[in-house]
Amino acid sequence: MTTPRHSDFAAAPSARLFHTSTRTQMSTNIDPTTGLRTRLLATSSIEMAWQSGELLLRGRVTRTKLVDRGDMRPMPRWRRGEQ
Repeated sequence: MTTPRHSDFAAAPSARLFHTSTRTQMSTNIDPTTGLRTRLLATSSIEMAWQSGELLLRGRVTRTKLVDRGDMRPMPRWRRGEQ
């Protein structure tokens, strides 16, 4: 078992970066009782490098919640399952 070590790629001149990727995802949720829309924007990135025979990984995630309050209106009764 190895002990995790924090390493900065910029501070490690012998680290060889071989992969970097970024993913962005957006989802929309609607509250069935209020009709309030909430959007979640998530961005994640990962970098992989070799240093002295060890694989170094660095990842970051950011999440932003966007609530649409301008269009707030109740959902129709038939969409809520009410008669």
